[in-house]
Amino acid sequence: MFKGRDSEIAEILESSGCLTAEQTHSFTQQAFEQSRDFCECVLSSHAIEKTDLLSALASSLEYPLMEEFEGVRLTEQQIRECLPRKPAVTYGVLMLGEDEKGQHLVAVDPFDHQIEMDLGYYFQKPVMLYVGDPEWVEREIARCYPSDEIGDAIEKLDAFTSRNIEALEHSATLIDYVDTLMQKSIQDGASDIHFEPFEHCFRIRYRVDGNLQEIPSQTNHLGAAIISRIKVMAKLNITETRIPQDGRIQIQAMGRIVDVRVSTLPTQFGESVVLRILDKSRVNLDLDMLGIPDDLLASLRSTIHAPNGIFLATGPTGSGKTTTLYSVLRELNQPGSKLLTVEDPVEYDIDGIVQIQTHALIGLDFAKALRAFLRHDPDKILIGEIRDAETARIAVQASLTGHMVFSSLHTNDASGAITRFVDMGVEPYLVAASLVAVLAQRLLRRLDPTKCERYVPDDFELELLGVSREEIAGGEFSRPICSDLRQSAYRGRVGLYELITVDDVFREAISERKSHSELSRLATANGMRSLRKDGLRSLLAGFTSVDEVIRYT
Repeated sequence: MFKGRDSEIAEILESSGCLTAEQTHSFTQQAFEQSRDFCECVLSSHAIEKTDLLSALASSLEYPLMEEFEGVRLTEQQIRECLPRKPAVTYGVLMLGEDEKGQHLVAVDPFDHQIEMDLGYYFQKPVMLYVGDPEWVEREIARCYPSDEIGDAIEKLDAFTSRNIEALEHSATLIDYVDTLMQKSIQDGASDIHFEPFEHCFRIRYRVDGNLQEIPSQTNHLGAAIISRIKVMAKLNITETRIPQDGRIQIQAMGRIVDVRVSTLPTQFGESVVLRILDKSRVNLDLDMLGIPDDLLASLRSTIHAPNGIFLATGPTGSGKTTTLYSVLRELNQPGSKLLTVEDPVEYDIDGIVQIQTHALIGLDFAKALRAFLRHDPDKILIGEIRDAETARIAVQASLTGHMVFSSLHTNDASGAITRFVDMGVEPYLVAASLVAVLAQRLLRRLDPTKCERYVPDDFELELLGVSREEIAGGEFSRPICSDLRQSAYRGRVGLYELITVDDVFREAISERKSHSELSRLATANGMRSLRKDGLRSLLAGFTSVDEVIRYT
């Protein structure tokens, strides 16, 4: 609720008598330590009810509650006619009604007084804001403004192109289309948007819950203009199309600021562009909320509090490694410890942690930043990714001189990270001496409980999973109710994990240059649960389907 307004809400609730100073301090500390919203901590403790919280905020902001609106509520059609999708989504507002006094709207973020000024100018009438449940307001905005807005924007683009193709690149129609596309993707919870030129078409897709969804394709000349517009927004060189470029865009969506990382790549038929959406409000950096099994979580916690060593998170792109590492840093972020990070790019700002972004043009890479870090007396160090032998060697050096180092690697499983380190040129005895744990992970789509059914798996599925019927002990799996729901039956993500904690036996095996398969067998013999076995846990709990487990493990 009211993301990014924790300090203001805490002050209001304390000054209004809803919370004592001790409660305010306790909930503020809890929100910081668990990376949760202040309101979420207050409401989950039942210190006050949501209605009382909203009333206190409305009184302090001198806005009425949404329930106090006395006029005739507008229908969905009237809402869309009075306020188009773009300003509604940008400012995070929903029309309640209109009368001789002006326009009545409920806002996701009523603290933003710029809404009244901007929308007052838009309507050329007074705007009256109301306070309501922000989660309800977001859902209503999504319901009242369905996705066909993108189709409308496409039609406008096609019509404009047929009239004046030369002026398309800087036209308001193109700007509106790109903005609508990005706003819709953020509203749908997309993690990235892909713009891909081909010989006879221009494809746009966005990824939701790990699954790519296609938006109606465009012609090549339209695609070039769209990419140029994105490069302008990201402050990239629009005349340079021969080399990759990286940039950043900040946009306002649903009443909050969202970071978008832009990456271009020259291809055979033009530039391919990927926008990575970093919506902080959708990320919960709390170890307890990642879905890590209790036994693994206990081992993980004991490992990350070690005084020195290297902890690695492994997995392919999009498997949640960064979220896990950030959650670890959140837990370790205490006044008595100094934490430094070097990342490419810095994805989420964390108060209390010194974060550095690499800059290739001036020679600031991971290795150079790490060498400088060691002179700043850190307790914990995060390296965004270990990509080369030099960075790996400096990470080992840092761990052996009393620092705890966290980083990520792109490997298929936990034991693969060990052999990858050795392949980079780090001596096995140094790997054995510095490595304390490796966590491999995957993110699978989570089944919607209302759109799936429980069933007894057949022998073929058990054979695919590599488990016996005795191992499931009469348990049942879940699957979409019918084939038509195969895509829509999923909502959200669930993680699979395997953890290797490096003990004396494992260190000896690493020093002896044991192969990947031998290390995997040793880890399993020591009690490690593989990703596939952890998938079985999620299947029995009804979190995901057999198709997802087979696909990702």
